[in-house]
Amino acid sequence: MTFLLCHDCYSWVEPINDRCPACQSLVLTSSPDLPERVLQELIGDEVHRLGEVRVERRLLPDTGFLYATERGLCFVPHRVDQESQLIVVEDVESSVMWSLASLAFTPLVVVLPFVKKKGLKEKQVSVLRPPPVKSPERSRLPELLMQNPGVFFIPRGSIRRAGRRWNRWRIDRTEGFSMKFSPIRDRRSFHVRVAECVESGSWTETIAD
Repeated sequence: MTFLLCHDCYSWVEPINDRCPACQSLVLTSSPDLPERVLQELIGDEVHRLGEVRVERRLLPDTGFLYATERGLCFVPHRVDQESQLIVVEDVESSVMWSLASLAFTPLVVVLPFVKKKGLKEKQVSVLRPPPVKSPERSRLPELLMQNPGVFFIPRGSIRRAGRRWNRWRIDRTEGFSMKFSPIRDRRSFHVRVAECVESGSWTETIAD
């Protein structure tokens, strides 16, 4: 499974017959990467972080932060890190012995939940962390777009309609699939921020449904 960055709808896609399944543009493995300065001009500087969202899509990461930039919207997924954590576990051997003993001595059934031996065990767990989108000198969004298949950018000029239904926002594009976002936390603030973007006049039509 190979994902490539489409240079027309700025999403990472799995090409079908060398074409982007979203906008039908030609997508070739031999195509050179877009220069970072071109992407910087396309994306512009980060304006603010709209909030943590879940994106409705398959195969690629779906949880991350949605950013408003000078020239559009940029989604950056959380990275998955592995870290060691201490978790409480039951001593299986001890628990089995007490369970067998309780079968022979009925009164033990009453105290059994209180005498099961527990301990701490170190375990590797997956933790979601947002990657930094700014360095001391510049925005890292163009770099992340080129390197991370989970990142996508929606230019303001390609947004045909935008609107909210219940807890979900849908962005219809002139090129590419519609994108749907649902806030994970701080929902009220997220809806207010996105509504401000929609009402700024840069997006020509809102979705009523």
